[in-house]
Amino acid sequence: MHALPRWKDSCMKLLKWKSGVTYFGGQGSQPVHRFVIPLHEVYLKMISLVGEETTSLLCNFIKDHVCHSDSPVMIMRARDGLLAKQLLNENVPYLYLFEKRKNFKSELGELTKRFPGRCVVYSRTFNDVFFENSHIPAFNSPYIRTSLPFKVKKSWKDDPSINVIGSHTNGKVLIVALIHLAKNMMYFGMGRPQFFLTFPKVHWDKILMDPRTASYQEYQMAGLLFPDYFDFEVLGSIPPPVSYCTGPVLTRNTVSKEEFVTVRIAPSKELEDLSDAKVLEEYLFFGTQTMNGKAKHNIVIQALEKFAPDSGMELVANGVNCFTKFSDLSPPEALRIFKIWRSSPKYLTSLFMREYDEYMLYNNVNE
Repeated sequence: MHALPRWKDSCMKLLKWKSGVTYFGGQGSQPVHRFVIPLHEVYLKMISLVGEETTSLLCNFIKDHVCHSDSPVMIMRARDGLLAKQLLNENVPYLYLFEKRKNFKSELGELTKRFPGRCVVYSRTFNDVFFENSHIPAFNSPYIRTSLPFKVKKSWKDDPSINVIGSHTNGKVLIVALIHLAKNMMYFGMGRPQFFLTFPKVHWDKILMDPRTASYQEYQMAGLLFPDYFDFEVLGSIPPPVSYCTGPVLTRNTVSKEEFVTVRIAPSKELEDLSDAKVLEEYLFFGTQTMNGKAKHNIVIQALEKFAPDSGMELVANGVNCFTKFSDLSPPEALRIFKIWRSSPKYLTSLFMREYDEYMLYNNVNE
């Protein structure tokens, strides 16, 4: 049995089942012996960039993409509307602004009067729009389809169905959330969401880092999954110092000494060809369980044998080396191995699928 990781009490409560069975294994009649990473709960708190010079840079990075788009354009944490005003002056057709903080109500009200019929303000956060009470919707959840303030129906091969502008301080958390959102929108035939995201460059560098050369602290499953899921383009960088705020208008702004980068990220048009939404959901869960943290040192076949005994023979027959570690895998190799392993007769009855089913069950519990 694996040792209990040091998690906060809130995380422990989150993972405890009403039946008494816990993911830490020991209190129920059939305890689970592996720790399941709770990616179904993500607190994604966007930030607002502050300062006309900073927002002008951001506007210049994205204007050519959003001003000529026939898809809805959304700004998350619009703050006082400075970026919105700059985009409207650049003739973006229409803006959906999301700002829940009441401190900016007057500024945003003035903006809607200055540009009548060209923008609307919603008192909602990114989580309110895309997540169910901070729970990322499961692949069979209708939440995103019903929560957006407009109807979205586009083919996955078409141009992006929506444009979402936002900023964050943690790129890794952001990318994991976007993988879920992209998969869920694909499942409902809602097209490909396109994100214009600004966050510290150091996080972007780590996401793109070759997993085979990453240190223990830098090795992460987002880096392995990201190249399969997304097309991306760096639009520009914002040099330090970068001011941003997370609280109300009277709260002191945070000044970062890091360089920020603005990236255009859209799910790959080939994502549907890669696999269907159900398989992608399983692959994402596979990443959290096998390609994270200390898994850098795990031998692939040994790790997967623990999930599904005797499944390693199928991997060896398909050319997987007995000494290959997860840190040796490139993104295409990781996906290829998962597909081989998923075709194993032992897969559907494996411990992995039991944990996956419990994860999905919890993700659909209405509390």
